[in-house]
Amino acid sequence: MSTQIPQELIQKPIRYYIKEKKRMFIIGVLALGATNVLDNISPFLIGKAIDLLAQKAPTSEILKMIGMIFLVTLMLALTRFSWRLSWGKFSHSSAMDLQNKIFVKFTHLGQSYLKRTPVGELMSIIINDTQAFRMAVGPGILIILDSIFILLVVVPIMVSISLSWTLKTLILMPLLPFFAKKIMDLLETYYEKKQTKFAELSGFSQEIISGMRVIKSYGQQNDHTRMFNHYSRDYENVSNKTALLDASFAPPLEFAVTCGCVILLIVGIPDVMSGAITVGSLFTFYQYIQRMEWPATAIGLGISHIQQGHASFRRVRQLFQIPDEVVDSGDKTIEKFESLRVVGLSHQYEAPRFSVKNVNFELAAGEILGVIGPTASGKSTLIDLLARIINPASGEILVNGRPIQEIKMKSLRNMVTVVPQESFLFSEKVAENISLGAEINHQQIEAFAKAVELADEIRSFPIQYDTFLGERGINLSGGQRQRLTLARALARQTPLILIDDSLSAVDAQTEEKILKQLRSLLTTAIVISHRVESVRWAHKILVLRDGEQEAIGTHDELLKISPTYKNLYQLQKEGSNESPAPVH
Repeated sequence: MSTQIPQELIQKPIRYYIKEKKRMFIIGVLALGATNVLDNISPFLIGKAIDLLAQKAPTSEILKMIGMIFLVTLMLALTRFSWRLSWGKFSHSSAMDLQNKIFVKFTHLGQSYLKRTPVGELMSIIINDTQAFRMAVGPGILIILDSIFILLVVVPIMVSISLSWTLKTLILMPLLPFFAKKIMDLLETYYEKKQTKFAELSGFSQEIISGMRVIKSYGQQNDHTRMFNHYSRDYENVSNKTALLDASFAPPLEFAVTCGCVILLIVGIPDVMSGAITVGSLFTFYQYIQRMEWPATAIGLGISHIQQGHASFRRVRQLFQIPDEVVDSGDKTIEKFESLRVVGLSHQYEAPRFSVKNVNFELAAGEILGVIGPTASGKSTLIDLLARIINPASGEILVNGRPIQEIKMKSLRNMVTVVPQESFLFSEKVAENISLGAEINHQQIEAFAKAVELADEIRSFPIQYDTFLGERGINLSGGQRQRLTLARALARQTPLILIDDSLSAVDAQTEEKILKQLRSLLTTAIVISHRVESVRWAHKILVLRDGEQEAIGTHDELLKISPTYKNLYQLQKEGSNESPAPVH
């Protein structure tokens, strides 16, 4: 399937998730509003209690006021729990949904994009950028709403106590939004730079960790350490500049609130002394000025989170806007494989050179096609085209007489298994690596391991098939990784298997044993190899040279009509100093 990303998510991501998760969002907002009302009633009630004490009111009235304060505090605990729970679910659910959409997009990215983009950059997008976005839709919106609610509740109460005090103590507040806007514009730029530098650092780190063996072998530790320090310093510098701007928020905002407290003492004490305002009202008003410090600081903090989230989402947006190279446009399914026909197949990664040019062949069910040719002759590209990992520039691939583009991708994937040239194993148990994507029992797993001459070696592992493999199967040899990958492909038991030179790291004797097993296991297959002995047993062999089809035929026919095949056969025969195996 193709990745269908809602346009509203791409254009207005925060609004999109508010709509998608509106139940959690609404509950969170209502609970937050109730919390602010209850929380800001408390100073008013305490002020009233102080006035009752000053007036030496009856004990019953004082106890009644204390009971109201206790009830408000209890309700406050319940509403605070509610908004924290709902808001946490809203922000984490939104981030998880975004991560899932990014992951699906990764699975549809074309080979050309994946080859030119560092893995560290992709990891930075799915982890760091989504977390920055979570902070925007979670704490960012929450803090701003919290500040607005406080202003809506506190300011009217302050005005009800004294309009004069309110105007005088909040005199500096109107200047703060202009200050915040200026800082925010700068912060947005630096947040984007920070994320970019972090992606560069992550990509380089991933590369040197993966290539540590080569770095050590060539004595390049010091050079790569200097390069790492360079990337690290760049990230540190932009982070420090971002932190400097971030830190410039709080002091001016807090200063404005502190000035308000000082002004209150100057204008309030005379009113209290004259009896115009009660002591309780002065206490209440002072508490509310203190609470104004949070909105003044928090609005900037909330905007900061949202700006950083927007800066991070730009990279996510760029990813979503990359068109799928292979679109699942088909609507047909295949129940049984009957034939594969290739007509005038051509592909080029970069003009003017063709990686594959004008290839033609037919393969019926039950036949084995061998593909051979020198390095860079287009063999692996042919496999990618047949598996529809990439689209051809021209020509047709027909499965059961139907163009491959008309077949649903899921149906095609269930019909074809690719054994890639580069083995890739997961950090899981040996058994789980073999059974990946296949519902088979332990006896079947052992049978497929035996078919690739790996069963005896697995039995020598500490806990045999339950042995965990390291990253990419690092605790196995190259030949073991290739054979395990081949066993995994056989376990799927699909009608058609495409094997891309998957025994290149295996010695000739072991390869011959495996090939004998494969002859009985494979129903229909295309086997690519650079060794003549690996394909000569096939029903027919396709010879490629510089991406073009030189000849197709049996082993004996090719020795007569294909100069490339004959040359490869003679060179490998002389290099092995052995008599060639008989053709079956």
